[in-house]
Amino acid sequence: MRRLVGLAVAIAAASIVAACGLIDDGPPEGTDVSALHGTYAVQGVVTQDDCGASAFTGTLVLSGKADGTSLIATLTAQGATGTGQRVYNGRMEPDGTFRASGSGSMLLRSGAGSYGGTLLGKASAETITAVESLTLRQEAGCASASHTVVWAVNGRRG
Repeated sequence: MRRLVGLAVAIAAASIVAACGLIDDGPPEGTDVSALHGTYAVQGVVTQDDCGASAFTGTLVLSGKADGTSLIATLTAQGATGTGQRVYNGRMEPDGTFRASGSGSMLLRSGAGSYGGTLLGKASAETITAVESLTLRQEAGCASASHTVVWAVNGRRG
């Protein structure tokens, strides 16, 4: 009898959690965000910085599975702060919003360095907007060994 009661409680709890949307079962069946994948010509404007970062121009390439999972966002930037690619991994929702994070190496104005950060945004068939929040490490000339830069990124399909 105890097993039956325990099983009933477990089933009821799972039903409540699922009904409240507390379990992420992935995107709705039939969702296809692949039309939003592709290359966007972008520019980034500094919105927060404590060490003299600059604006940049470049490309943002979105790829991944059609259901929005396994998103790869590759931002290739050219600017006075540094050049190179920053790769973010995450997920895209059916409405085009995406959230991704990443870390790696990049060429900073003072030489080789590393980054870690997030890229949050929304893509449409023609435009993209995002916020890139990046912690740069090993940047010479800054008061500390690492600093954070936030860029507002906007662009159009390239």
